[in-house]
Amino acid sequence: MSVMRAAQIVLAFACLGMLVGACSVAAEPSRSSVASVPSPTSQPSVAVAATSPSEAAPDSTPTATDVVNPTTDVPFSPDPTLTPPPDGLLAVEGGDPVVGELGTWSWNNAGSDAPWLPGYPIRVGVGERLTFALAERVPIESWTVSRVPPSSVPGNDGAVAMGDGTTSAIAVPAPPVGKWSVSVHVRFAGNRGDATYYWAVTVD
Repeated sequence: MSVMRAAQIVLAFACLGMLVGACSVAAEPSRSSVASVPSPTSQPSVAVAATSPSEAAPDSTPTATDVVNPTTDVPFSPDPTLTPPPDGLLAVEGGDPVVGELGTWSWNNAGSDAPWLPGYPIRVGVGERLTFALAERVPIESWTVSRVPPSSVPGNDGAVAMGDGTTSAIAVPAPPVGKWSVSVHVRFAGNRGDATYYWAVTVD
């Protein structure tokens, strides 16, 4: 074999070795590239990370059953001493009594203040008598009946006394023809207080 032929064979084997080495290097990834790829188990899945509704913290917002309603849960017990005095009734002979409009009153350690009021309407004839009575049998220590023109309400300018007394029987003549606001002030016996009642009286 000639020297030239031998050199060609050696060169061919060297090239083949280099080609095989290059292919093996290309087929095997570098360590740096392998390390940079995240492991499939290194990050939890969404299903694992999420909290199921049954494991969630309970809602702290109070419900309707948690709220105490004082109007329904606390029994109401009215104080009988805070009730107003008995109704005052005014009538003329043969007519139905009319309940008066309650103004200032003091009764069983309670009370209320009010100005002169117009009163509830009642119609009477000239010369008739007005009779007052309480709706309950409460003794009266003293009483006074007065009138003012409607233009004076709610003041008491020009008030005219129509009668007074110290008995439970109260009756006075009707005022002159016209329209009046008539008040009946009574003081109850036994230091139980007093009250004033009003009527809008029309005399014709």
